[in-house]
Amino acid sequence: MRGLAILAATLVVGASASASEVVETIPHKCERVDAKTLRIAGPVDDELRKCAESRLTDGIDTLHLSSPGGDVLTAIAIGDLIAKRPRTVVIEGPCLSACGNYFVPVADRLEIRPGGFIGLHGAVDPAKIDTFLKGERRRLVASGLTPDDIERQMQAKWAASYVLLDSDRKFFERHGVPLGWRLYQEKGARRPGKWQGVRRAGPVWSPVTGEADFMVVERPFLESCLPHIPVEGTALGEAREVGPRYLRASYALNAASTGNMVCAPISTTAAL
Repeated sequence: MRGLAILAATLVVGASASASEVVETIPHKCERVDAKTLRIAGPVDDELRKCAESRLTDGIDTLHLSSPGGDVLTAIAIGDLIAKRPRTVVIEGPCLSACGNYFVPVADRLEIRPGGFIGLHGAVDPAKIDTFLKGERRRLVASGLTPDDIERQMQAKWAASYVLLDSDRKFFERHGVPLGWRLYQEKGARRPGKWQGVRRAGPVWSPVTGEADFMVVERPFLESCLPHIPVEGTALGEAREVGPRYLRASYALNAASTGNMVCAPISTTAAL
């Protein structure tokens, strides 16, 4: 299990670590707002999981969220807890990476507060794992290990990757989440982890120069990917003004908006 956790962190560390740096530090919170409302915030880690396990009871029908993301397997466990009963999920700050991937799509109803936004950089998929494994092989070759030792380590990494990919796939299948929400890419994608979009400078969005690493979710994408979830509030890109916190994150993360993008059919093949 520890090896899987390390692999999960490695596959998303670039985006989630950067998010923690450029989106103001989000401290852990685990507090009851009222008898039926819980607020959880902070990185997706064991502390957040313990909060969800102990306080996200059947009596909680509204969950306030703010998180820079974190560990994949922990996020899957928390997402399953959120989905145990219909709940309103309130995005009151950044909901990035694992928060957007695994918490948002299991909501029964979604409310986006001023200053709240959802940021995706793709869940675990064959393209990410392929890129990771190629990088690991290059690293092992450069370390001077024997060919047999390299193959032995690569077999272990491949097996752990398959388990992680399978856990991710089963979560989305359990909850009926389309591949489009995951920004899913097959092995052999031309530019793994890269997408076209638009970027905001002040009150105006303009096309991104090159390709983005991180996508801020706008209403057309949200409603086409998750049409069964009623959405209240405005997605960030529809607001007239945007705070400096988001602008810093946008450029530091090479983020772009989904703009008018909608969920497009994507191949469901998940072979490594």
